[in-house]
Amino acid sequence: MAKRYYAKKTHKAATSQDEPVFALDIGTRSVVGIVARREDDVFHILDYEQMEHPNRAMTDGQVEDIQAVGTLIGKVKRRLEDRIGVTLHSVAVAAAGRALKTVRTRLDRPAPDETALDAEFVLGMESEAIEQAQKSIQNSDAPLSMRFYFVGYSIVQYAMDGRDVASLIGHTCTTASVELIAAFLPFSVIESLYAAVESCGLTVGSLTLEPIAAMNLLIPPELRLLNLALVDIGAGTSDVAVCRDGAVFAYDMATVAGDEITEAVIRSCLVNFEAAEQIKRALCTSDELIQYDDVLGLPCSRPRLEILAAIDDAVDSLAAVIAERIRACNGGVPAAVFLVGGGSQIPGLGKKLSAHLGLDESKISAGVSRSPRGVQSPFPALSSPEFVTPIGIGMTAMNQQSFQFWGVTVNNKPLKLLISREMRMIDMLLMAGFQTSQILGRAGRNLTYYINGEAFTRKGGLPEHARLTSNEADANIDTLVYPGDAITFIPAVHGKDAQVMLYEAVGMPLDPAGRVTLCGHTLPIGTWADINGEPQDRDVPLKHGDRITIHTVSTLKELCDAFPSDIDMDSLICDGVPLDGSAALYDGMVIAPPAPDTPAPEDEPQPNAASPAATEPQSSAVPVTDTEPEPDVTGAAPQPTSVTTASEPASALRLTLNGEKIELPLDSAHSHYYVMNLLGRCGLDLKNPQGVIRMKVNGDDAEFSRLLNQEDTVEIGWV
Repeated sequence: MAKRYYAKKTHKAATSQDEPVFALDIGTRSVVGIVARREDDVFHILDYEQMEHPNRAMTDGQVEDIQAVGTLIGKVKRRLEDRIGVTLHSVAVAAAGRALKTVRTRLDRPAPDETALDAEFVLGMESEAIEQAQKSIQNSDAPLSMRFYFVGYSIVQYAMDGRDVASLIGHTCTTASVELIAAFLPFSVIESLYAAVESCGLTVGSLTLEPIAAMNLLIPPELRLLNLALVDIGAGTSDVAVCRDGAVFAYDMATVAGDEITEAVIRSCLVNFEAAEQIKRALCTSDELIQYDDVLGLPCSRPRLEILAAIDDAVDSLAAVIAERIRACNGGVPAAVFLVGGGSQIPGLGKKLSAHLGLDESKISAGVSRSPRGVQSPFPALSSPEFVTPIGIGMTAMNQQSFQFWGVTVNNKPLKLLISREMRMIDMLLMAGFQTSQILGRAGRNLTYYINGEAFTRKGGLPEHARLTSNEADANIDTLVYPGDAITFIPAVHGKDAQVMLYEAVGMPLDPAGRVTLCGHTLPIGTWADINGEPQDRDVPLKHGDRITIHTVSTLKELCDAFPSDIDMDSLICDGVPLDGSAALYDGMVIAPPAPDTPAPEDEPQPNAASPAATEPQSSAVPVTDTEPEPDVTGAAPQPTSVTTASEPASALRLTLNGEKIELPLDSAHSHYYVMNLLGRCGLDLKNPQGVIRMKVNGDDAEFSRLLNQEDTVEIGWV
């Protein structure tokens, strides 16, 4: 297939003042050609030609048989050339609206800290949103025939921190948002159109979409502030375009159209397709009696109203589908609807569409009620709604509102572009498949942290934006691109994210002098820092939002201040020596409350050595007394309860420690035991802490000063 690269340096009209405009509407049922000339901005029609396809070379507005369609285009071209005496070289064409894919997408992006948004930031957001839309419909691994051309986009809304704004540029915010509609055309549709045209010696001068062409003719830009819908009802498809706020913002298509009505006529009248088409056209006239021959060759004559009644369900079904597509495309019911195309002439269609939409029938215009502005035609037949689209195609080309194919090279690789407006470098790169991240470098992420409550921020690294040249001259993303340009592109390099180590952030030496054990807890001393409440080494990298507290601990008071608890600092000892708040700390120091060693009260009864119980051998079985000890009402400290006989005290405290049975002697030196007295027996290496000590008595958490009783079960370990 021939390449279509045109080496022109400026955008030009499809034709000059002296060249006629040649427009083709290549439809499912027929090909319509119109030749016109610009005369003082008036589209003056010189001639037209319409020919039907001899076979089904088109399906639903799409080329199926390229050679057959090209042959018919050639016949239309030659007839016009013979009558006007001009050789036609270039033609304006349109793709069916069903070929267009539109994607509505929204992008939210964090804004730079305390910096006003500039045009480059906003342009980068729009480009990312377009890339997001491309990914939603396009598989990068798909064959070329299934790829899409990006052909343009329109902004729906900007927002900052959730509030809609007309423009983002110059604003300062936390989060910026953009919502847009991006439009794409399938590669296969474009290629088949071009191939059919080129097969008969023509080149495509411009390309548009059929519903856009019709809208350009019937709904001028100043009326597009209104919410209006246009439906082009052809033979195979009904194309929908909707305008609002000054722009055409959405497209859709239904694969039902005039052929559905023709098929209803076939079933009702028992005729072939060609006869049904003639009957359908006759229904649009005022003839009350329609005559035809059925498939048996028998002459028939039926009242027009009878045939209309027979096809009423088909007309109603078509109206229902069109109404549903309008609602889906527009998000509701528009202010008015324009119906064009041959199918718009079906009697009763406008009334049924009015009922399905819930829109007053006066707000639905079927056909062309007046001569379009800026068009002069000596042919009354062209006032038919089926000629709106071909005339619109010609006017769109004349006013340079169409697409054009042309080529550039990027890094010595040929690239074909589908252009509808001035093309900037960033548009071209997106069409070429480059990602936004390759085009616009992103600054590294900032890192904010807090030291003793004060905020600090390290800036991320600056990016290196993409480097561009056009025809060996320096360029940037806003530089205009023209056909034939030779472009070099070196992708952007992102700035590095800010990274800070703990010792770098605090700006002072972190010199832990070791660790001490305070009541079973191993704690650092010296100069050190914690992050979010957890002591950390100096080489820890910070994360965004980390909160750092710097500690200098060299005395017992500073240690207790750094780790607040309910410990009584004045009751602590180390190696049996009482400590006060000014006590200096050293590595490996073990600090704890003193082990209780209270002598027995003077009034506590002592064993009587002369009693028989004292001289008799102790039984190996120790019965449990049946009576509870009397409650102490004197306020004295509680005494341990012992399991003993009624007549003699126990000689040992029997316990289970970490699953093993032990006995502790009960004598004048040790009449009571506390949990802390078991630390030396529990098997823990207190000089090499493995965590925090956890103590339990009979399954309940216990303190160091918990008094122990007979048959208690004690668990001591690291957690």
